[in-house]
Amino acid sequence: MPKNRGYTRESSIKKWRDYNLFVIACEGSVTEPLYFSHFDTISKRLKVDVIQPAEGNKNKSAPRYVLDNAIKYIEKEGLLKEDSLWFVMDVDKWERTQLEEIANYCREYPNWHIVLSKPCFEVWLHLHHHNSTTEIEGLACKEIKTQIGIYNSEHQIALKNYPKHIKKAIEHAEVIDSDAQHYYPSDYTTKVYELAKELVSYLPG
Repeated sequence: MPKNRGYTRESSIKKWRDYNLFVIACEGSVTEPLYFSHFDTISKRLKVDVIQPAEGNKNKSAPRYVLDNAIKYIEKEGLLKEDSLWFVMDVDKWERTQLEEIANYCREYPNWHIVLSKPCFEVWLHLHHHNSTTEIEGLACKEIKTQIGIYNSEHQIALKNYPKHIKKAIEHAEVIDSDAQHYYPSDYTTKVYELAKELVSYLPG
């Protein structure tokens, strides 16, 4: 994949639009899109597009496919300098070298970012209601999801309430992040708060 291609495309239409675009590329096809879709409605100054793999196609959630999908999106839609691309990924299933490939791209493009959770995105959800991850330390991702209620039929309704507590989640996640300068998280921590802080800046009031 050539790294010298330009991923910022200007157009006469896009130059005068009055909102900033957040493109979120994730490996999850259900939980992350449900969570982040909330922020597409909070402000006229903000638009959130979530790029996700086809539901049920686990092979397409690998980092290289998430990266490919993001590049295809940008080549088609373009990004302005005010826009940003965020990779929201889990650590549990992937080799660190696979995630490092995306991190390298993010170092080349100032409006590209990667935010990882270790072991999974549900660590971020947990921190909406808890000030530490002590309660879930040692648990596998499936166990954390069960504890949160991801597999419950009411999950979709419950998940819509999580963004109400996002400021608390940011505070909790930032406190337990032992290496805020590095993209790779420690066990049972998450970097999603970096994206959340940007989204919160658009909240009314």
